[in-house]
Amino acid sequence: MIIKKILLIFLPLLLALAVITTGCNEAEAIENNNNDDDVPFEYIPMLLPENQWNEFVENSSIPREYKFYNTYISKIGNDTLINGVNYYKLLTTKDEFSSIWLNNGYIREEIENGKVYYKPENELEILLYDFSAQVGDVIESWDMLSKEKVLLRVDSVNNILIGSKTRKQIIVSINYNQNYWFGEYVWIEGFGNLSGVFRSTGTARKDGIDQITLLCFFQNSDLVYKPENRRFDDCFVWQNPQQN
Repeated sequence: MIIKKILLIFLPLLLALAVITTGCNEAEAIENNNNDDDVPFEYIPMLLPENQWNEFVENSSIPREYKFYNTYISKIGNDTLINGVNYYKLLTTKDEFSSIWLNNGYIREEIENGKVYYKPENELEILLYDFSAQVGDVIESWDMLSKEKVLLRVDSVNNILIGSKTRKQIIVSINYNQNYWFGEYVWIEGFGNLSGVFRSTGTARKDGIDQITLLCFFQNSDLVYKPENRRFDDCFVWQNPQQN
């Protein structure tokens, strides 16, 4: 009888302990699943129809009397099929009233691996960005301006909060002759290179002809990004007629 009474006293405690232990194990399993290293690459797309890039382009290597500058505006046009591959048209204007838009090649994005490709008219496509790249990776690409193969080295990868979204920021340097790395070019996930969005492999021209700066990035006409500590406060900088 004594043993029976002892069992009646401690059995509920043992059952309660078992329930608590099971709950802890389930919570731990859920937490481990949430922290799984195999979480898919979360990518913020760059090529959305509502996106617009305002870039300041300046020629700084010719005699001052021939110096020019202007604001180029780029946006995504209609989709098109080229050799069985889906692209968007890339439209660009330098017209102050944005009334004349010219086709500036074709562009596509592989969202599943964070790659963006650009195809000039009547030329092969070029890898502009690889946002899945890690520090130390070397990316082979092509400079459409100098017609040279270039290598892009990923020097750092971190995160930056822009437009209410945490975006990947990648710093790359460029190598033209395979023995000298130079430049420090900033790629930001969702809108590209701060020194030439659609010329990410050509901004480090050895002759320094065109200097490009991203003035502003818009989505649905809303200002998402405007660099700090830049020489221009305006998103539209038009050429001075006296310098034509």
